[in-house]
Amino acid sequence: MNDQQNIEDNSVLTGSLNNAKEVFREAARNIGARWSYGDIKRDSDPTLAINRIGNGYFVPNFTPKFKVRRDAVFFLIGSCFARELEIPLLKMKRDVPSRLEDIEGNPLFLHKNGVSIHQYFNRYNVPSIAEEVENISSRVGCTLEDKLIYESADGQYDDLHYTPAAVAGDMVTILERRKWLWKRLSEGYARADVVVLTLGLSEAWFDTKSGKYLNVVSSPQMLRRYSDDLQIRFIGFTEAQRYLGPAIDRLRKDGKKVVLTVSPVPLQNTFLGEDIVIANHASKSNLRALAVEVAQNNEDVDYFPSFEMVHFSDKSMAWKSDGRHVQMGMIEAITSKALSSYLQQ
Repeated sequence: MNDQQNIEDNSVLTGSLNNAKEVFREAARNIGARWSYGDIKRDSDPTLAINRIGNGYFVPNFTPKFKVRRDAVFFLIGSCFARELEIPLLKMKRDVPSRLEDIEGNPLFLHKNGVSIHQYFNRYNVPSIAEEVENISSRVGCTLEDKLIYESADGQYDDLHYTPAAVAGDMVTILERRKWLWKRLSEGYARADVVVLTLGLSEAWFDTKSGKYLNVVSSPQMLRRYSDDLQIRFIGFTEAQRYLGPAIDRLRKDGKKVVLTVSPVPLQNTFLGEDIVIANHASKSNLRALAVEVAQNNEDVDYFPSFEMVHFSDKSMAWKSDGRHVQMGMIEAITSKALSSYLQQ
């Protein structure tokens, strides 16, 4: 394939306009197309990016690829940011079966002190998200078997396909949890019209014995116990695409509309020997590029810019005091923008 053919194929995939007149016509209609003019008088235009960034909540000009009915069912998979998005959706009386309210008080899931049991569903890296899509879309039962279960202490175990927000349990308890979760989550998934995937991190631990990525690790003690089996890796664009592609195919085959987002919440710490700011930027840039690539190549998949909404809003309104987690007011603004964009009038 020659270079010209590559260019032509790429233009078709991304939906770009090939005619220069069409390009300029579309640019003229896009009120959010310009950053600034570099001229004091002209730069007073409130539609310019320089006047919208850091000025309250940043609300981008955004055109969705598809619309869904107003009573659409939403199923969210992803990092802690996905769990936060579920809260305003429920307040707005939306059907969100990924939020298992009956897990609270369930004796199978005794939560750790000071930790919400809903954090059990935080899912951070692309391979872990893909693994969960395969699991809950299965019609024959849990597909996880006994993989990604690790001994913690005193003969107890943590399930690191999930986030260990529940206290460790014996192997019987861990496997019962998986069965219980598969039944409820697969039922909720079957009802869903829209699946929201929130991509969180590119840095993850890989188990060389099982050939699988852990969602998280449970403790430094656990890392020491399994140090010969675990490797820290940066899941680059190509590798992440190999995992996300089949997951998207499955979601589309099951008739789901897919909304991809990138969590604005940064890494807590890095194991790759870099400055945390640089490591986090590499992680998020990687996931942002992946999300837009997948969305551009699949008509039932869209990218929603929640990441940009947070990072370009007034910092005092967007971030909690830790500088990592997002204030609920900001999350509500994101949810309102998403619903007004995707729901039919």
